Amino acid sequence: MRITLVTQRFYPLVGGAESVLRALAGEWAHHGCDVHVVAARYDPNWPAHETVDGIPVTRLPLPAVRFVGTARYVLALRRYLVRHRDKTDIVYVSMLKHQAWAAISVRQSLERPVVLRAEGAGATGDVAWQRQALLGERIRRACLAADAIVAPSRLVHEELVEAGYPATRLHLIRNAVCCRTYRPPTAEERASARSRLAVAGPIVGYVGRLSPEKGIEELIAAWPAVKQTVPDAMLLVAGGPASSKWAQRLTALPGVCYLGEVRRPAEILHALDLFVLPSHFEGISIALLEAMACGVVPVVSAIAGNLEVVGQQDAVGWVFESRRAERLAAVLIEALRARRRWPELSVAVRQRVEQCFALQAAARRHLELFRAVLAGTGPDRSHTH
Repeated sequence: MRITLVTQRFYPLVGGAESVLRALAGEWAHHGCDVHVVAARYDPNWPAHETVDGIPVTRLPLPAVRFVGTARYVLALRRYLVRHRDKTDIVYVSMLKHQAWAAISVRQSLERPVVLRAEGAGATGDVAWQRQALLGERIRRACLAADAIVAPSRLVHEELVEAGYPATRLHLIRNAVCCRTYRPPTAEERASARSRLAVAGPIVGYVGRLSPEKGIEELIAAWPAVKQTVPDAMLLVAGGPASSKWAQRLTALPGVCYLGEVRRPAEILHALDLFVLPSHFEGISIALLEAMACGVVPVVSAIAGNLEVVGQQDAVGWVFESRRAERLAAVLIEALRARRRWPELSVAVRQRVEQCFALQAAARRHLELFRAVLAGTGPDRSHTH
C-alpha cells in the first residue's frame, strides 16, 4: 500500500502529534507500506526533500506571513497531491484544518480516497478551531466529505459527533506509543539518568508544552507546598518555549530543574519516579503514554483524556481535580509519601500501555481501515478500538 501522510508539523518539530505520526509512519513502513510524508517547511533553511527514519519527506513552503503563508502552503499542497496522485493509493491528513480542505478539494482529480485525522480536543482542538476560525465552517463542511475520519481519543470522537460528523465515518483509533522505544529502564540506565541530574531524592517530572491549558499555573502554584513538605523532592520540567514567562517562573522555584525542549524524552523519563500532568483538557497525551510505557507512575488531572489513559475506577496512579492547585499539591505529597507502592504501580502502568495503547496495534488498525476504505466499505462502517 502506498500512503501519503500529510501533516503540517513534522520532525524536527517536537510535540505529541509530531511524535505519534512519525512513529506511525515508521511502523507502516515496517509492515511493507510505501510511505511518503508531506509537511510544511517552516524554516527556509530546512531541506525541501530529505529522508527521516528511512521515509522520504517533502516540505512545502509556509512563509511566516499570516493568511498569505497559509494560502501559499495550501495551494502548493493541492498542486503536489494532484501531480503525485499516481504514486499513492490513499491520502491520510492530520488535523481538520486548511490542509484537510486542500486534500478534499482536489479529491475528484486525485481519484484516491482521503482519510482525515483529528488531533486535539477542548478549547485548542479541531472542533473548537473550526467554530472559531475565519473559514472554519467552510472547512468543516469540506471535511464531512472525507472517506473516513480517525479520532485519537474518545473525547475527540464525542466532539466530532456533536459537531455533526456522521458516526458511520468516524473511527476511534487511540493515540499510541512504541513500547520498544519507550520501556522501563534497566538498573544501569536509571542510575545513569539520575547521576546526570545529581539528585538522590524522588523526582517528579513534567514533559510538554508550557501553556495555560496544560495546567502550568497550577503546577507553579502547587510546587512550593510540595517542596516544603517533601524537602528532598525535585521537579524536572522539559518543554517550551524556553522564552515564556512560565519557564522563567519555574526556574525561580526551589527544587526545580528546567531543561527546555528535549528531543530524547526517554532518557529523562528513565530518571523519574512520578509524572505529573495537570492539564485542563487533553485528547490522549503522548507524553503521558511515553512516561507510563517507561514505568513512571502518573499523577494526573481528572479530565476525560487522562482518565481514558489511567483508568476510571481503578486508576493506575493518582488523580486530582483539574484547575485546583491545592489539590494538586496534596495529591503530589500523598504520592511522594507512598514510595512503597511505586514498584507495583510501575508494573501496572506499563501493562496498561502494552494492552491498550501499543503503537503496533494502532498501526495495524489504521491499515485495516485504509484497506476497508480502498475496498469501498470504510464509510459504511463505524469502528471503535
